[in-house]
Amino acid sequence: MAIAIHQAELYGQLAQANQELNRLARTDALTQLANRRWLDEYLRQEWYRLARLGHPLSVVLIDVDHFKAYNDTYGHAAGDQVLSAIDRSIKTSVRRSTDLAARYGGEEFALVLPNTETAGALQVVETIRQTLQKLALPHGAQAHQPFVTLSFGLATQTPTPTEPWEQLMHQADIALYAAKAKGRNRYDVFGTQWPNSTT
Repeated sequence: MAIAIHQAELYGQLAQANQELNRLARTDALTQLANRRWLDEYLRQEWYRLARLGHPLSVVLIDVDHFKAYNDTYGHAAGDQVLSAIDRSIKTSVRRSTDLAARYGGEEFALVLPNTETAGALQVVETIRQTLQKLALPHGAQAHQPFVTLSFGLATQTPTPTEPWEQLMHQADIALYAAKAKGRNRYDVFGTQWPNSTT
């Protein structure tokens, strides 16, 4: 009996250790958001799931404006603190359990928003922007903007099983570069004439 209890305890500990390893494999070490690997896997899963249901899927790419200048001015440790502050702004703005917030790489973040039309995704974008504005993180390396700002690229589709899931990320990336080309600190929506917003 004692051996069986001991084995059950060991099995429970092993299961917990495996869960923690699985979590670490999916998590970005600095921000504690999902990492790029889990972002890609989750987006693929949601693409095919929503294709079966005929429901919309939105992706938002987020870039910290003039982040290289920030790092050059304040140092990489300060840059890491800014990324952590931004990830907290994102976490408080993305509330549904099915939504995924991830660090896309460097100073870029991504959101996967299942069952979300463009208007709903823009509400999330505005919430993130307002949360970050309240923090008023100084950015002395920007001549025209004294605080850290973000640019957003947004794409929405109703997935189909015959189209590649990667295209939605590519469309959000095109929209992000359009937002940056128009002056940053704004969003752009792929393939629409949706009015862009600036602060």
